[in-house]
Formats: sequence, C-alpha cells, structure tokens
Amino acid sequence: MSLRIFTYCFSVLGISAALASPVAVGAPERAFVVGFENLQYAPLFGHRNGVMTGFMGALLADFEREARVQFEYEPLPINRLYRLLFDEARIGFKFPDNPTWVVNSATDPVISYSRPVIAYANVLLSRRGEDVDLAKVNMLGSIRGITPAELLSSNLLLVEQVLYFNGPDDMLRALVQGRIDAAYVEQTVARQVSLQLRIEEKIQFNCSAPIVSGHYHLSTIKHPEILQKFDAFLVSNGARVDELKKQHGLHASNSLPCSAALMD
Repeated sequence: MSLRIFTYCFSVLGISAALASPVAVGAPERAFVVGFENLQYAPLFGHRNGVMTGFMGALLADFEREARVQFEYEPLPINRLYRLLFDEARIGFKFPDNPTWVVNSATDPVISYSRPVIAYANVLLSRRGEDVDLAKVNMLGSIRGITPAELLSSNLLLVEQVLYFNGPDDMLRALVQGRIDAAYVEQTVARQVSLQLRIEEKIQFNCSAPIVSGHYHLSTIKHPEILQKFDAFLVSNGARVDELKKQHGLHASNSLPCSAALMD
C-alpha cells in the first residue's frame, strides 16, 4: 500500500470515528457536584436514586438543559457538606443555602450566592388546641442540620431543650405522640408531611412564636460564573419558575400569615 493510500484510509477512519462519537455539539464538558442536606424535605427537596427531587431538583434540571451544564448530586450530613465545600473543595455548589446559615472566619474562602430562588417560612407547630408559649416549651423538635438559632437567641429556650430528628415525618409523629412540646419546621414541608401522615387535624401553627423567614439560594466558592448563568436563567424564566412552584404546591411568595389552621 502506498503512503498516499494509507494516509487517505487513516483520514477516512478518523472522520468516521469522530462522526460516531456520542459527544454532541454543545454538550457539557464536565459535571459539577451539587451538595445538599441528606433530608427528605418535600416539597422543597429530597433525593431518589442519586437524583435531587422536589421543586429544587426540577428547577436545577431545567437549568441544566437550558445552560448546557451537567450536575451530579450528593446528599450529605450538614457538617460534612460544609467541610467538603470549604476544606476539600469537592463540592462545587450547595443548594439550598443562605448567607445567614454559616459564620465565616477570616481565613475561609468567599462564598458567592445566587439571587433568591424561593422564600421560606420556618414556623413552630404544636398539638391542636395547645398554643404553647416558648417559655413553657420543655422540649423542642427540629431537623438535624437545621438549628432554630432565632428561638435559641430569645433566651426562652436552651440548647439542651432541642431534640433533633432525621426527618420531618419522625418529628411530627413525636409531636402528636407528646414526646416533644413543639416542632420547628418550614411551613410548606409541615403541610405536605402532615397530609401524608394524615395528622393535619392533630397539629396547628403556634401563633405565639415568631415566624422565621428568608430565602433559599444556590451557593458556590469555585464557580461564580455558573451562578451568573443561573441568575440570568431565573430572570428570563420567571413564568416557568412560578409554574414549578405551583406544581409542587408552593405558594408564589411562600408567605404565611399566622393562622392556627394548618391547612388554611
């Protein structure tokens, strides 16, 4: 075989291999790891078969498709999640996050946060007919990784009076059973879990306690350029974001006037 023929055959084979490659034009070059708390916190977020579920999972999936980025999801205990984000730099993003949830030291890297994604309202629940004053709470339930800092700072509650649970379902069962006096949880999560457990008639919002409100954000240390794309996605897809909220039973503003009726 002459050198010219050999070169021609090699070139044709190379072109054929390139055409057969499964990598599409514009496909993401690599995956970014999104870390989140190892919780089933529906309708906001949860996980199944290695994929983030709930409103936040659906939102990130839409963003992946539009921005041509690829996420991998890793549910982790909250302490390990922050350690990996800060120290080992294995986690590219944390979702959800909020600037008030972590106290940075002068040596910690700077965390960048996205625009607000959705509002939250953490409320106190009590058994129906028992609007318990904070000063009379002997044992408060909360979710592991979610510290009721505002309630503890009121000096009406001590750290040793907080019992942490692995999930909201276990905590609300404990409330109904009388093992705790009150429960601290996000209000839309309280609604959904109480319906699933069929205990919505047995618990109520505690109107004597303050509602702790804020917003969930996407955060990162290493990839602020992706946050810029995410912010642009939120702005240009406002109608789609509202549609996802509606699909997951979330109020447009997620606001909550104090009302004793859990399902109002």
